[in-house]
Amino acid sequence: MRTHRPSAGSPPSSAPFDPAIQDVPWVGEGIFAGLLGALTIAVYFLLLDVASGRPLSTPNALGAALFIGEVPARGEPVQLMLVAVYTLLHGATFLIVGLAAAREVFTGTRIPGGTPWLRSLVLAGILFVLFEVGSVVFGAFVEPTAQQVIGLWSVSAANLLAALAMATLLRVRGDRFGLHPPGDTSSRRRR
Repeated sequence: MRTHRPSAGSPPSSAPFDPAIQDVPWVGEGIFAGLLGALTIAVYFLLLDVASGRPLSTPNALGAALFIGEVPARGEPVQLMLVAVYTLLHGATFLIVGLAAAREVFTGTRIPGGTPWLRSLVLAGILFVLFEVGSVVFGAFVEPTAQQVIGLWSVSAANLLAALAMATLLRVRGDRFGLHPPGDTSSRRRR
C-alpha cells in the first residue's frame, strides 16, 4: 500500500491509499444499499397495512405526524401527498445512511470482526442501532403517539430487516470487487 499523493491544491494526507479503490463505485453501491433499506421497510409496512385492511396507513400516519403535528384518527382517508413526501424523505435518509455504510465497507477497516461475514453482522448491528435511535428521536421530537399507533415491535422488526438487507448487500457487493479487510486470507473471490 502506498501513501496517497494529493492533487495540486489539496492538503497532504498520510492515509493509506490503494489505487484499486478508485475502481470501486462505492457511491453507487451506497445508493443501492440505501434504496434497498428504504424499500425493505416500505414493503414491510405495506404488507402489514394491507393485512390490517388499511393500505398506506403507516406512511400516512408518519407523514401527518411529521408535517401536520398529529396522527390521523383511525378510519380517516389516506392523504397521498403526505405519503409521497414522507416516502421521499425516508428514502433520502436511507440514501445518506447507505452512502456512509458503503464508504466504510469499501474504503475503511474500522468495522471489527475476524471474518467478512462477522464484519457484516457487526455492520448490521450498527445499522440496526442507528435505525432504532433514529426511530426514538423521531418519536420523541415529532409525535410521540406515532410509534404507538404503528407499534414499537413493528418498527424494530422493520429496522432489523433493513439493517440485515443493507449489510448483506454490501458484503456480497464487496466480494464482487474483491474488497477484504487486511489480513483476511480467505479465498472468496475468483479472478
